[in-house]
Amino acid sequence: VLKSIHQECPIDVVFAHFGTCGIAVLPACERLGVPLVTMLHGCDMGSWLASWSYRTSLPQLFSRGNVFVVASDFMRKRAISLGCDPTKIQTIPPCPVPAPGRRRGAGEAVEAASKPTFLHVGRLHEQKGILYSVRAFATVHKAIPRTQFVIVGDGPQRGAAEKLTHDLGLTHAVVFKGALPFSAVREELHSADIY
Repeated sequence: VLKSIHQECPIDVVFAHFGTCGIAVLPACERLGVPLVTMLHGCDMGSWLASWSYRTSLPQLFSRGNVFVVASDFMRKRAISLGCDPTKIQTIPPCPVPAPGRRRGAGEAVEAASKPTFLHVGRLHEQKGILYSVRAFATVHKAIPRTQFVIVGDGPQRGAAEKLTHDLGLTHAVVFKGALPFSAVREELHSADIY
């Protein structure tokens, strides 16, 4: 498939969103002479290492891939510890939706400041750390009771997160909005104080 696309419209670079995708497309990129950029996520450097086939393929990806993108210095160090050449790694912190400014009027600014809003956007999965976020918010809320935490997303840990919220006595301060369309996520980002 990549070859036919490349013949019709030459490809300058291939961006693989996970290590598994990078491993899968690496041979085709090499055959076509197209550079491969691979974005590494937490699962790439964590739980997926339990897979023998993934773990044994990763050194080939690291040696033959061109560039690796990570979201933090921690991830960079982890990739290096697994054999990635440090000169191939680019750290680009995540920023899923640009939030150019708040959409509040002057009269609303004082009200907003009186109720700081924390926002979590992502799949509610163990790898995303939602239970850690709820516990961290509990600490903040204890110190600053007027804060609120808005959680956008759904997933296998939603029930556990809702139970933890209840157990910590935070149901009045935590709002679960579920999965939202992109436009609504953008609005949530614009209206939150801390993402």
